[in-house]
Amino acid sequence: MEKGIVLGRHAKETLVQDIMSRKGLISVTPDAQLFDCMELMTQNHIRHIPVVDDTKSLIGMISIGDVVREMVTAHRKEMAEMSAYVAGGY
Repeated sequence: MEKGIVLGRHAKETLVQDIMSRKGLISVTPDAQLFDCMELMTQNHIRHIPVVDDTKSLIGMISIGDVVREMVTAHRKEMAEMSAYVAGGY
């Protein structure tokens, strides 16, 4: 809302289209690698990335929570596999 305040607009009278970003938009396609999303989020200090199809239509969002959840799940699986290996259950 800072943009609206700077422009002297009141929140009740300001439309999203009046203040939304139009340049340098960041998005990914469904086949993007998780690491690439993490890198984009980190480099651009953002927590959500729109997921778009070949026509640039929005088909979803990926959030930092989605990324962390997947990373935790992957690490838990890897830990279980390592524990099974060490215990001789391979």
